[in-house]
Amino acid sequence: MNRKKTLCIIYVLSALLAHRVSAAGFFSGYTGVKADLGFADASGSFDTQLKLQSFFAGQFNLANNLIARAEFSMRTGDIIDNTIFNKTPADFKIDELSLIRRKEFEKSTNFLSVFAGTYEPIGSDLLLRRQFGIEAISSKITESWLGLSGSIVCPLFGIGVSDIVRFSSAPIATGGYLYVNRENPDNNFVLNADARFACAYQYFILDAAAGINSPMKNKNAAGEDVILLVDSLYAHTGITMLLGNNYTPCSFFIQTGVYDLPIKEGSDTFSFDIASIYLLAEFRMRLSSYQAMFAAFSLPSDTVEELLFIRDTLGCNFTLCNPSVYIGAQRFEFGIHNTISFKDKTYLDIKNFADLFASVPTISASPYAAVKIGRGEFRTMLQVRISDLINNSPAAGFECNFGYKMQL
Repeated sequence: MNRKKTLCIIYVLSALLAHRVSAAGFFSGYTGVKADLGFADASGSFDTQLKLQSFFAGQFNLANNLIARAEFSMRTGDIIDNTIFNKTPADFKIDELSLIRRKEFEKSTNFLSVFAGTYEPIGSDLLLRRQFGIEAISSKITESWLGLSGSIVCPLFGIGVSDIVRFSSAPIATGGYLYVNRENPDNNFVLNADARFACAYQYFILDAAAGINSPMKNKNAAGEDVILLVDSLYAHTGITMLLGNNYTPCSFFIQTGVYDLPIKEGSDTFSFDIASIYLLAEFRMRLSSYQAMFAAFSLPSDTVEELLFIRDTLGCNFTLCNPSVYIGAQRFEFGIHNTISFKDKTYLDIKNFADLFASVPTISASPYAAVKIGRGEFRTMLQVRISDLINNSPAAGFECNFGYKMQL
């Protein structure tokens, strides 16, 4: 039995186990599926494609102060081209495995964790929601219809330990992370050390992390084998901040960060890849049941690849929605995302504003709807890329997305 089949079996067994444990009252979690229906291949020619994604996330209360968490996801290739009854390429990913020991003190609570995968990353609001019980605050343009986290500013990815202290006298939590991964071009092990601070006041919410990482090499500059060589340091940092809250008439949301910023001895300047900077600023307004959000973004290409309808690295978005539309006794959410973006550009290119329009930018309108069904929520969205219609590529101008996420 190959490794991919083994991982798929683990995924299915975990979901079945979740239902068994749920009946005993020791488990809570989410599961979901999403389908993306497109009508063009990479060249823009007509080719109907249907790709599926699914996820499972669960929390097991093993004892009063011992918590285990697991999250898995799977993504398939085009099942229409391969047919669902034949082999279809699929990617399986372990998003998070963690074990948390909670210890109560007189004025604080300590959370000591061992983890593997992407653990409460900056860019998601997972830490804020878990520590302070707040509602989701992430931008709608980066939210995921699958999994618990959206886009990631600072990964906190690997195998390691963390220790977070939440204070009872104020809505503040702080702590640190120590973990190892292999996310570097030479495939060396990389040691990471991060510090984190978070707070959730009524009109001010902040989640910030900063740290350093260093590749651990086994060869020196001459190519000779050594036991361990540490000759370079890199910094990374990320911030999520909300001024106001989800119910104030106006609020301002910002996420920013940078990864793999070289630290060189004797240098008083920084040299790094501008394309690695993550920047998202969003102004939000709330009037009665309507919400309006204007966002400007400059994002790394790796981030854009994981987003639902943002196609390019630089752009802006205007979202208008009403999450409280009643049809009979059923509540719906209706909204529309309107986006203009520019491929392979960063915020530095804004100074040459006219050059951004040397070619037709990506212009899209994406109406969506959501409705509660049972213990979950069904979402659907039609993406209309007006720029593709202008460029005489009608097949690439439309995409349909369907998703259902439910609480177990």
